[in-house]
Amino acid sequence: MTGSIINCKFSFSKKERLYSRQQIEELFANGKRISSGKIRLVYRITAESNQANAQVLISVPKKSFKKAVHRNLLKRRIREAYRLNKMNLIEYLNRMDVHIVFALLYTCPEIHEYKVIQADVVELLNKLTQKLSSK
Repeated sequence: MTGSIINCKFSFSKKERLYSRQQIEELFANGKRISSGKIRLVYRITAESNQANAQVLISVPKKSFKKAVHRNLLKRRIREAYRLNKMNLIEYLNRMDVHIVFALLYTCPEIHEYKVIQADVVELLNKLTQKLSSK
């Protein structure tokens, strides 16, 4: 029984993914930006409560990585780093009853190892939590 609770915390369900074109356009038009190393985070607080408290979009530019294999590798690494380290942010959002959409954008022109990407994602999530708590 406890195993299913642990797996549920570390899941990355469809509700947590940002795929609405309208929300994505609003995010990039009106969102605030935070950078850390090789990844940029663009976020926007929303009033829509029918989805998860945090919805995320992960993007790697085709301009920097022509081969889909390399883009997919980087997206997998970012997604895994987010999935394993999102709990502090999710707990804060649940506690404050805040809904947020954000994008994680890979900005470096080189492929880096998972540990480097994970460190940047953790730093960005911590910065985001601090910015939200200061409001």
